[in-house]
Amino acid sequence: MKSVALILDPEFGQRVESVAREMPVWVLASRSNDPAIEHARSLFGGHDITSFFPPRTGDRKATSAQALYDIDEHHGELSSSHPYEELLIFGAAPADVSPEAMEELGLEPAGARKDAFVLRKRDGADYTTR
Repeated sequence: MKSVALILDPEFGQRVESVAREMPVWVLASRSNDPAIEHARSLFGGHDITSFFPPRTGDRKATSAQALYDIDEHHGELSSSHPYEELLIFGAAPADVSPEAMEELGLEPAGARKDAFVLRKRDGADYTTR
């Protein structure tokens, strides 16, 4: 199963490296995360480590929605022969994630890990328009 990590914690820091060892990572840009992102990119040749800035509103749901759409655009069925099937979201609670984006992208809650919660693509879910 192909997984992608979304890190919304601005203080995630050096933990980026351990997550990037397992899967592609999208990381919220911040003073704490930026050096860790650059370090992880140097270790892994820059592959599959993407940083992003939150929208100007600073709203966590808007930030999550933007990231979900971007991840789906880059790792979904329209752009990958092996599209992602689940997202692991670090540094946020399920209530921080846009329910509208989840619905539109065919994502549903699928449990939690010690440090993240999981969203999984519904069978047959296909993002075609936004």
